[in-house]
Amino acid sequence: MQILVDFALYVFCNLRSYPLMVLNKPAHRVGALLVMILLMVATRSHHIASALHLADASVAIFFLAGLLMRHRLGYFVALLGAAATIDYWAITFNGVNSFCISEAYLMLVPTYATLWMGGFWVASRGREGKAMIGALVPALLCSSLVAHVISSGSFYLWSGRFAAPSFSTFIAREITYAPAYIGYAFFYVGLACTVYFILGHRPTQSSLPNGG
Repeated sequence: MQILVDFALYVFCNLRSYPLMVLNKPAHRVGALLVMILLMVATRSHHIASALHLADASVAIFFLAGLLMRHRLGYFVALLGAAATIDYWAITFNGVNSFCISEAYLMLVPTYATLWMGGFWVASRGREGKAMIGALVPALLCSSLVAHVISSGSFYLWSGRFAAPSFSTFIAREITYAPAYIGYAFFYVGLACTVYFILGHRPTQSSLPNGG
């Protein structure tokens, strides 16, 4: 427990020097893409996610991809393909209910594009330290909220699963489901930022509080 407290203090004290989140080397980008796809498989495939009680990380993944990959849209297409493939495999070979698959499924493209652009906007600020975190938090909040409205709204209106859609019912659904959707996005993005911080700083024993 003391180690966690010391590390939390170290992160807080050094937040001003938080490195710029960008992957300049192709090998790093490909490595990050593979990690993102593996995380998507683990949290989106239902079979693995249910067994491990993991929430879907796709929202955070597309935001982080926009932040790290920036204008390289080939990675966006690759992640879209991975998401569709995982869904197809889960439904066709893993017995997952196809309730969420409808004409509205195509609206996942603008949903994930919104998240990508949110991350890209943060990257375009070119900020480091607290300024970067200050841009990231509202960008993630806004982009994940808009993404949820697009995804949930299109499914509610066009999936054919609801007999008499109404605005009041849609708002009630947003109030019910949006907080968890956004909350998990912040959890995964926060976890990724922490890992990036660790890899970027590699603190020594002497640099930790009371480290001598």
